[in-house]
Amino acid sequence: METFFVNRAEYDRLYNCTGIDASSVGIANLPLGLTYMIFGVLLEILYLPCMVVLWSPSIRQNSCHKIMFLLGFFDMCTIFFNSIVTGYLTIEGAVFCTHPTFIYIAGSLALGLWCCTCVASVSLGINRSIDLWFPQFMKKVFDGKRMYVWYCAPFIYGGLFTWYTRPITYSSYAYAWFFDPYYGIDGLDYDRTEYANIYHSGHNTTTVVTICSLYVFLSISVWWKCRKSHFHTQTVSLLQKQLIFQSCMMCMFILVADFIYVYMQYLPTPTWLIVVGQSTWICCHGGAVAVYLLFNRTIRHGVIELIYPKYFEPSIFIMTTAANFPQSQSSSQRSEISHFFTHQVSVVHKKKLAACVIEKNMSTVLTAILCFLEDFKVFTQANRTIATEGYYGRFCQEKNEYNSVEHMLATTHTHLNDWTMFVLVRDPLERLVSAYADKCI
Repeated sequence: METFFVNRAEYDRLYNCTGIDASSVGIANLPLGLTYMIFGVLLEILYLPCMVVLWSPSIRQNSCHKIMFLLGFFDMCTIFFNSIVTGYLTIEGAVFCTHPTFIYIAGSLALGLWCCTCVASVSLGINRSIDLWFPQFMKKVFDGKRMYVWYCAPFIYGGLFTWYTRPITYSSYAYAWFFDPYYGIDGLDYDRTEYANIYHSGHNTTTVVTICSLYVFLSISVWWKCRKSHFHTQTVSLLQKQLIFQSCMMCMFILVADFIYVYMQYLPTPTWLIVVGQSTWICCHGGAVAVYLLFNRTIRHGVIELIYPKYFEPSIFIMTTAANFPQSQSSSQRSEISHFFTHQVSVVHKKKLAACVIEKNMSTVLTAILCFLEDFKVFTQANRTIATEGYYGRFCQEKNEYNSVEHMLATTHTHLNDWTMFVLVRDPLERLVSAYADKCI
């Protein structure tokens, strides 16, 4: 874009449409153009609620979701150009000289956004890898203001491509974007090598190697971690399959799009293969929303709840003891009796883990374990241990505790489906004997 705004003489020399009748060149394709446009609009509509969910306070606390939000922003912007704008130009049968200024600027932005997306995808892969192997470094690398570094890197990298390198331009002779603005127009004498963008070729090659390596590494890491810990459950098996499937799909789209787009810039390529390359470029950006809605439970439930709030409305049944108070007994006397019963939900905020604490059901040990998991460094630095922790005077008293599930959800600004909840139960007779020995003897 620098050539357009700064070196105008060079722009006029390279992108001169004098003597070209734009209305007589180009091949319109209504079905393909409508397909591009409808698919693009559908992806944008599906992406919007996902972006709202990713930006919600309870979700964006995770650095992974912050990068996913940034990646979604780049995807939505790119889809506008490589799907919706491309569809319109395909229906019109446009070439560069039909709308030279618009196509030049749109091509520069689309190229830059593609580069931004690739860098953000690499950042996401690095984030997941560190979280999997070195979770103790997550705060040092991604916490607080450090996220601005990860946010700025894609913008700087993509901005350099947008401003300093040759843009891609649209041609309806193959229904895709080329660095050569006169692609498919016969009878012109010019040097095609002047429009080559070796930086784009290098970027695409590096992107294929880096992103595919990262996501293959993640798949192998999950398999290795599960095998090493002997945690062969059905849930983990499903997680492995989902991760490997997502990785393979993402790598396939990127590999096909990168290869075809580099190949067709330099060598003769059949139109059908170019259309495949254009379609996989769209899928590179639209595939993420399909992954979110099909495989990401948190985002999927968030989107459903956003559209239909009552879908996940919890039905909480509170069962009380069947004590028959005399009608003459006052409410204040009943209240005094209720003070003997605790109403406590203990949680581990980072893990979204919550337990209903019931007296004489290992409540002391359970609260100690959850307190240790809440912040094990502070817990151990205070010379506390799970084995010696008492219920009264416990270290995490009122720190990770709530008097009800409703109180927990309201305070943490979360939804019930965000949490994994459990309760420990005990044989009623054993609990009765334990309570009698503890309270009465």
